[in-house]
Amino acid sequence: MKGIGAVNRVLMPITMSCLACYALASEVDVPNQFTAGTPAIAAEVNENFDAVAMGINDHDRRMAALESAVDQPRWPMFVSGGNQSIVWIDNDPNPRFRIHDSGTQDPMDDLVWDRETGLVWERAPTSAFIDWYAADSRCYKLQYGGRYGFRLPTVEELATLLDLSQPPPTLPEGHPFLIGSHTLYWSSSTNATVEESGQHAWGIRLDGFQVGVSSGRKTTPWHVWCVRGGSGHDVR
Repeated sequence: MKGIGAVNRVLMPITMSCLACYALASEVDVPNQFTAGTPAIAAEVNENFDAVAMGINDHDRRMAALESAVDQPRWPMFVSGGNQSIVWIDNDPNPRFRIHDSGTQDPMDDLVWDRETGLVWERAPTSAFIDWYAADSRCYKLQYGGRYGFRLPTVEELATLLDLSQPPPTLPEGHPFLIGSHTLYWSSSTNATVEESGQHAWGIRLDGFQVGVSSGRKTTPWHVWCVRGGSGHDVR
Protein backbone atom coordinates (compact mmCIF):
# COMPACT_ATOMS: atom_id res chain seq x y z
CA MET A 1 0.00 0.00 0.00
CA LYS A 2 1.38 3.40 -0.95
CA GLY A 3 0.32 5.01 2.30
CA ILE A 4 2.16 2.47 4.44
CA GLY A 5 5.28 2.69 2.28
CA ALA A 6 5.35 6.45 2.61
CA VAL A 7 4.96 6.22 6.38
CA ASN A 8 7.78 3.67 6.58
CA ARG A 9 10.10 5.92 4.60
CA VAL A 10 9.44 8.72 7.06
CA LEU A 11 9.65 6.60 10.21
CA MET A 12 12.80 4.68 9.28
CA PRO A 13 15.26 7.63 9.55
CA ILE A 14 13.60 8.70 12.80
CA THR A 15 13.86 5.18 14.19
CA MET A 16 17.54 4.85 13.20
CA SER A 17 18.28 8.25 14.76
CA CYS A 18 16.60 7.21 18.01
CA LEU A 19 18.51 3.92 18.07
CA ALA A 20 21.80 5.80 17.65
CA CYS A 21 20.92 8.08 20.56
CA TYR A 22 19.89 5.07 22.67
CA ALA A 23 23.19 3.35 21.92
CA LEU A 24 25.10 6.41 23.07
CA ALA A 25 23.01 7.03 26.18
CA SER A 26 24.09 5.68 29.56
CA GLU A 27 22.15 5.27 32.78
CA VAL A 28 22.47 8.10 35.29
CA ASP A 29 23.19 6.91 38.81
CA VAL A 30 21.08 9.19 41.02
CA PRO A 31 22.54 8.95 44.54
CA ASN A 32 19.45 9.90 46.56
CA GLN A 33 15.88 8.61 46.52
CA PHE A 34 12.96 10.54 47.97
CA THR A 35 9.63 9.44 49.38
CA ALA A 36 6.44 11.36 48.67
CA GLY A 37 5.24 13.40 51.62
CA THR A 38 8.65 13.62 53.31
CA PRO A 39 10.85 16.74 53.26
CA ALA A 40 13.91 16.66 51.00
CA ILE A 41 17.34 17.80 52.14
CA ALA A 42 18.75 20.51 49.89
CA ALA A 43 22.22 18.93 49.75
CA GLU A 44 20.77 15.62 48.55
CA VAL A 45 18.67 17.37 45.90
CA ASN A 46 21.79 19.17 44.67
CA GLU A 47 23.68 15.88 44.52
CA ASN A 48 20.96 14.47 42.25
CA PHE A 49 21.09 17.53 40.00
CA ASP A 50 24.89 17.23 39.76
CA ALA A 51 24.60 13.56 38.80
CA VAL A 52 22.09 14.33 36.05
CA ALA A 53 24.28 17.20 34.76
CA MET A 54 27.33 14.92 34.59
CA GLY A 55 25.32 12.33 32.67
CA ILE A 56 24.12 14.92 30.16
CA ASN A 57 27.63 16.31 29.66
CA ASP A 58 29.02 12.82 29.11
CA HIS A 59 26.32 12.12 26.53
CA ASP A 60 27.08 15.41 24.73
CA ARG A 61 30.80 14.58 24.57
CA ARG A 62 30.13 11.18 23.04
CA MET A 63 27.66 12.65 20.55
CA ALA A 64 30.23 15.27 19.50
CA ALA A 65 32.89 12.58 19.08
CA LEU A 66 30.54 10.48 16.95
CA GLU A 67 29.55 13.41 14.75
CA SER A 68 33.19 14.34 14.24
CA ALA A 69 34.14 10.77 13.34
CA VAL A 70 31.29 10.49 10.84
CA ASP A 71 31.72 13.68 8.83
CA GLN A 72 35.44 14.39 8.76
CA PRO A 73 37.49 13.62 5.62
CA ARG A 74 39.73 10.55 5.85
CA TRP A 75 42.70 10.34 3.50
CA PRO A 76 45.35 7.62 3.71
CA MET A 77 48.47 9.72 3.17
CA PHE A 78 52.14 8.83 2.88
CA VAL A 79 53.82 10.66 5.74
CA SER A 80 57.11 9.93 7.52
CA GLY A 81 57.77 6.84 5.41
CA GLY A 82 54.38 5.19 5.85
CA ASN A 83 50.66 5.44 5.23
CA GLN A 84 48.52 7.01 7.93
CA SER A 85 45.09 8.61 8.18
CA ILE A 86 44.85 12.37 8.14
CA VAL A 87 44.08 13.85 11.56
CA TRP A 88 42.11 17.05 12.10
CA ILE A 89 42.40 19.26 15.18
CA ASP A 90 39.89 21.80 16.43
CA ASN A 91 40.17 25.48 15.58
CA ASP A 92 38.80 26.89 18.84
CA PRO A 93 38.30 30.51 17.63
CA ASN A 94 35.84 29.25 14.99
CA PRO A 95 34.62 25.61 15.08
CA ARG A 96 33.51 25.86 11.44
CA PHE A 97 37.14 25.09 10.53
CA ARG A 98 39.49 22.26 11.54
CA ILE A 99 43.22 22.09 10.85
CA HIS A 100 45.57 19.34 9.72
CA ASP A 101 49.06 19.94 11.09
CA SER A 102 51.59 18.53 8.64
CA GLY A 103 54.04 17.85 11.48
CA THR A 104 56.80 20.02 10.01
CA GLN A 105 56.45 22.77 12.64
CA ASP A 106 55.63 25.06 9.74
CA PRO A 107 51.96 26.11 9.59
CA MET A 108 52.46 27.30 6.03
CA ASP A 109 52.03 23.73 4.72
CA ASP A 110 48.97 22.84 6.83
CA LEU A 111 45.48 22.19 5.47
CA VAL A 112 42.11 23.56 6.60
CA TRP A 113 38.83 21.64 6.40
CA ASP A 114 35.73 23.82 6.12
CA ARG A 115 32.96 21.89 7.88
CA GLU A 116 30.29 24.11 6.31
CA THR A 117 31.12 23.09 2.73
CA GLY A 118 33.21 19.94 3.23
CA LEU A 119 36.06 21.45 1.19
CA VAL A 120 39.73 21.24 2.17
CA TRP A 121 41.83 24.37 1.53
CA GLU A 122 45.48 25.29 1.70
CA ARG A 123 45.99 27.04 5.01
CA ALA A 124 48.53 29.39 3.46
CA PRO A 125 47.91 30.12 -0.24
CA THR A 126 50.96 30.90 -2.35
CA SER A 127 52.25 34.45 -2.07
CA ALA A 128 53.32 34.46 -5.74
CA PHE A 129 51.47 36.51 -8.34
CA ILE A 130 50.66 34.29 -11.33
CA ASP A 131 48.24 34.47 -14.23
CA TRP A 132 45.08 32.35 -14.49
CA TYR A 133 46.66 29.69 -16.69
CA ALA A 134 49.61 29.14 -14.33
CA ALA A 135 47.23 29.13 -11.34
CA ASP A 136 45.24 26.26 -12.87
CA SER A 137 48.43 24.30 -13.50
CA ARG A 138 49.78 24.88 -9.99
CA CYS A 139 46.72 23.38 -8.33
CA TYR A 140 46.65 20.32 -10.57
CA LYS A 141 50.32 19.64 -9.79
CA LEU A 142 50.02 20.26 -6.05
CA GLN A 143 50.39 17.14 -3.91
CA TYR A 144 50.22 16.64 -0.19
CA GLY A 145 51.39 13.53 1.62
CA GLY A 146 51.69 11.71 -1.68
CA ARG A 147 48.12 12.63 -2.68
CA TYR A 148 47.01 14.75 -5.61
CA GLY A 149 43.46 15.91 -6.33
CA PHE A 150 43.77 19.65 -5.71
CA ARG A 151 42.27 22.09 -8.18
CA LEU A 152 41.44 25.73 -8.76
CA PRO A 153 38.17 26.46 -6.89
CA THR A 154 35.04 27.73 -8.59
CA VAL A 155 33.97 31.28 -7.87
CA GLU A 156 31.04 29.94 -5.85
CA GLU A 157 33.43 27.95 -3.63
CA LEU A 158 35.75 30.91 -3.10
CA ALA A 159 32.77 33.09 -2.25
CA THR A 160 31.78 30.78 0.62
CA LEU A 161 34.91 32.02 2.45
CA LEU A 162 33.80 35.65 2.32
CA ASP A 163 32.26 37.34 5.34
CA LEU A 164 31.47 40.90 4.41
CA SER A 165 30.70 41.79 8.03
CA GLN A 166 34.42 41.50 8.85
CA PRO A 167 37.15 44.07 8.19
CA PRO A 168 39.77 43.23 5.54
CA PRO A 169 40.64 40.49 4.92
CA THR A 170 36.94 39.73 4.75
CA LEU A 171 37.07 36.14 6.01
CA PRO A 172 34.99 34.60 8.84
CA GLU A 173 35.93 35.72 12.35
CA GLY A 174 38.36 33.30 13.98
CA HIS A 175 39.43 31.70 10.69
CA PRO A 176 42.79 29.82 10.72
CA PHE A 177 44.05 30.87 7.27
CA LEU A 178 47.44 32.53 6.79
CA ILE A 179 47.06 34.91 3.88
CA GLY A 180 49.06 37.95 4.93
CA SER A 181 48.34 40.94 2.75
CA HIS A 182 47.31 38.87 -0.28
CA THR A 183 43.96 40.01 -1.57
CA LEU A 184 43.17 38.80 -5.11
CA TYR A 185 42.53 35.10 -5.81
CA TRP A 186 41.67 33.33 -9.04
CA SER A 187 38.75 30.95 -9.49
CA SER A 188 38.34 28.42 -12.29
CA SER A 189 35.18 30.21 -13.49
CA THR A 190 35.45 32.05 -16.80
CA ASN A 191 33.57 35.35 -16.99
CA ALA A 192 31.31 35.06 -20.04
CA THR A 193 29.63 38.42 -19.48
CA VAL A 194 32.41 40.57 -20.98
CA GLU A 195 32.75 41.25 -24.71
CA GLU A 196 36.10 39.46 -25.05
CA SER A 197 34.62 36.02 -24.51
CA GLY A 198 36.92 33.62 -22.67
CA GLN A 199 39.58 36.23 -21.85
CA HIS A 200 38.41 37.06 -18.30
CA ALA A 201 37.84 34.96 -15.19
CA TRP A 202 36.12 35.44 -11.85
CA GLY A 203 37.84 35.59 -8.49
CA ILE A 204 37.50 37.21 -5.09
CA ARG A 205 38.98 40.33 -3.58
CA LEU A 206 39.63 40.55 0.18
CA ASP A 207 41.05 44.04 0.65
CA GLY A 208 39.23 47.24 1.50
CA PHE A 209 38.79 48.20 -2.15
CA GLN A 210 35.87 46.56 -3.98
CA VAL A 211 35.59 43.61 -1.58
CA GLY A 212 33.78 40.53 -2.87
CA VAL A 213 33.51 38.73 -6.19
CA SER A 214 35.65 40.36 -8.86
CA SER A 215 36.81 39.73 -12.43
CA GLY A 216 40.10 40.15 -14.23
CA ARG A 217 41.85 39.40 -17.51
CA LYS A 218 43.36 35.91 -17.40
CA THR A 219 46.83 37.19 -18.21
CA THR A 220 46.78 39.45 -15.13
CA PRO A 221 48.83 38.19 -12.15
CA TRP A 222 46.70 37.29 -9.14
CA HIS A 223 47.16 34.82 -6.28
CA VAL A 224 45.93 31.23 -6.23
CA TRP A 225 44.22 29.31 -3.42
CA CYS A 226 43.93 25.58 -4.18
CA VAL A 227 41.16 23.36 -2.87
CA ARG A 228 40.44 19.62 -2.61
CA GLY A 229 37.04 17.91 -2.66
CA GLY A 230 33.76 18.96 -4.23
CA SER A 231 33.07 18.66 -7.94
CA GLY A 232 34.44 21.85 -9.50
CA HIS A 233 34.26 22.14 -13.29
CA ASP A 234 36.60 22.03 -16.27
CA VAL A 235 38.73 25.12 -16.67
CA ARG A 236 38.22 26.72 -20.07
